[in-house]
Amino acid sequence: MKAADSAFHGRSFDEDGCKAAAKGKFDAAVAKVAAKVQCPPCVLGKAPGLRDDVESFLDQFPKSGSGVFGPKARPLEAYGPRRYAALMGLISMRLRVGNVARPEVTEELDFLVDSGAIYSVVPTEILSRLGVQPLAEQEFRLANGTRIVRKKGVAFFRYEDRVGGADVIFGEPEDAVLLGAFTLEALGLCLDPLRRELLPVPMVLAAWSGPGRAVTPPRPEGRIRDTGKKLRASLDSEVGWRL
Repeated sequence: MKAADSAFHGRSFDEDGCKAAAKGKFDAAVAKVAAKVQCPPCVLGKAPGLRDDVESFLDQFPKSGSGVFGPKARPLEAYGPRRYAALMGLISMRLRVGNVARPEVTEELDFLVDSGAIYSVVPTEILSRLGVQPLAEQEFRLANGTRIVRKKGVAFFRYEDRVGGADVIFGEPEDAVLLGAFTLEALGLCLDPLRRELLPVPMVLAAWSGPGRAVTPPRPEGRIRDTGKKLRASLDSEVGWRL
């Protein structure tokens, strides 16, 4: 076991002792850790680049055989989707899920918004309770190369005043409740990856020149040709390539 890992075992919380021993160092370490990730130190210790901060933080605690940072410290998965979201930088939101045939009957769930996921994942027991029927099966490949198969159907989603229907995966007990790209698109929302906020997507329809006639936007061949000429000239001058 590495020294940084062993720092998370055999220590308990003693606020008075910490303040008496080194209050300034203690406060600085806590602030530094909290500013990076809002997580229990036993979880933070597994995050790259944070071991020194956490170990310094834990050095302020007297050794003990039990406590919140003792040998029975829970793994990351024990803190559930909300704690996982805080560590991984995902955001969560509450939506109502229902059956497209009966949109007035819904259940509210907390979803992790994952722009990298195509489909939303809802627990099978909830979809069954709402009467959502599986229509097909979908195969997925996990990060470790394992292939799994899940049932797929169509569900109704509501977020505030926005509604939409999208494909949904029947989640197993070990699956996270995810909100995928198809559902975000159906609700007219997109994820800002920098601010971690959901933003409305401007909806644009075809422009109409008159009753029954649509205006076709001009084709960009001219702009493409100009760009191609500049590219060829640049490559020719820089490396002597002829295109």
